[in-house]
Amino acid sequence: MIDAVNAGHFRDDLFYLLTGSKVFLPPLRRREHPEVLAQALCAQLTGCNVTFSAEAKDALCRLPFHGNVREMRGVLQNALATAQDNRINLLDLQQACVDAPLASAIPEPVCAIVPAPPVTAYDERSMILDALSNSRWNVSEAARVLGMGRATINRKLKMYEIRRPT
Repeated sequence: MIDAVNAGHFRDDLFYLLTGSKVFLPPLRRREHPEVLAQALCAQLTGCNVTFSAEAKDALCRLPFHGNVREMRGVLQNALATAQDNRINLLDLQQACVDAPLASAIPEPVCAIVPAPPVTAYDERSMILDALSNSRWNVSEAARVLGMGRATINRKLKMYEIRRPT
């Protein structure tokens, strides 16, 4: 980092200000209760309380999450898309984690990973409808749950000819 300061790529005053305080955050895979962070992230994503089955909590504790919070957020976003009644179960996590890490995170008897089916127009339309109905047709909230922008949701509403029920 000091090389960047010497090369003029980083401000020296900012460098010395930052080196005065060091914060060590252990990676998620070394924390005791990652499910607490997962619940907070889900609450941020959905705006309501989300619960986890015991198997899902166990799998969350075993996942390495090399991408830390960003990776966990992405997995939870995908799991929320298939979750029922704001409850994430092991199957939701399996569908959200198409990578190998979940296979090693789950005990052997339930290790069969169900690959996520390819997203087709029908599936996307259904996911949008589900998100909108779960959010009482609040487009911003549905967009947040699906990980899309409001403009994207509105464009897809027109594309799939989805109209708000009266």
